[in-house]
Amino acid sequence: MADHPLSVIVLGYTRFAETTGRCLASLAEDPDFTSWEVVLVDNGSDPENRACFIAACTRYPTLKLLRLDRNAGYPGGMNAGLRIARGDPIILVSSDVLMPVGAVARLAAALQNHPRAGLVAPVTNAAGNEQQIFIEPSADVMVQGMGFAEASPSGCVAAYRLDFCCVGLRRAVYEVIGGFDEAFIPGYYEDFDYSLRAKKAGFDLLIAENTFVSHEGGGTFGRVSNEKKMLIARNKRLFLDKHGHDTWLPHVREGNLAVLAQYIEQAQAGSPPPAYRIANRLRLAAVDVPKSIWKKWKHRRRTADLERRLATALADLG
Repeated sequence: MADHPLSVIVLGYTRFAETTGRCLASLAEDPDFTSWEVVLVDNGSDPENRACFIAACTRYPTLKLLRLDRNAGYPGGMNAGLRIARGDPIILVSSDVLMPVGAVARLAAALQNHPRAGLVAPVTNAAGNEQQIFIEPSADVMVQGMGFAEASPSGCVAAYRLDFCCVGLRRAVYEVIGGFDEAFIPGYYEDFDYSLRAKKAGFDLLIAENTFVSHEGGGTFGRVSNEKKMLIARNKRLFLDKHGHDTWLPHVREGNLAVLAQYIEQAQAGSPPPAYRIANRLRLAAVDVPKSIWKKWKHRRRTADLERRLATALADLG
């Protein structure tokens, strides 16, 4: 049995003021903050930023600081944190994420309420899968995201794979399949790989739609560059070599449509999702369309069919 009821691992690297400092401040607003085991991993930051990590331990005395001599990327940095974390579940948090009050508890509750689930992630404004929801560009990200989350106190949907900017991990998953594959250092596709490994081991993947986190996106690895594109291409090849070149690599819009299909099933079962979430997902489907005329036509036709079926299922509820 774990020594601690819950662990949070925050992985940071340089840019402390812009990322890790803000992430920690958001976590510290939660009344339960001091009851968690919080492992802060300094992933080989430069001396100036390393001093900030040390100072954070003075500001937040319950932090457990783990300092790495070099940047081990997301896989290596999180593996280092996982090796010393003692709680169950374990919440993995990237430094470019802001965690609203209650987010940690809701992820933990989703795992507790769904015994077959091994991994659970929140919805967010920036993800490459069905966790992404529609955010109006001119409006406040956190306000909109919390509106989606607070539309209902519950609600989980199944996922094909998860984005690990923030994810809840049942300790049993780590014990069965181990940590991240460090072949993907410094990052990209390590979360996809871990998701599929967990599924192959018999664990379900869930998205807790009552939980929103704000994700800067690119805050860890920087903006798009030729070097970044080459890294993504390299890790994609590694991923396909490992899992098979016929492995499905869905676009984020495919994940969104898959959630709408689950909404239909929920409505048909008598437990319809909130209208706010339905409208949000349909709005995302309307704006995130393929560039190809043929693919755009197919996407819009499929979206219209899902919307029609959803309206019928809701109408049948009276």
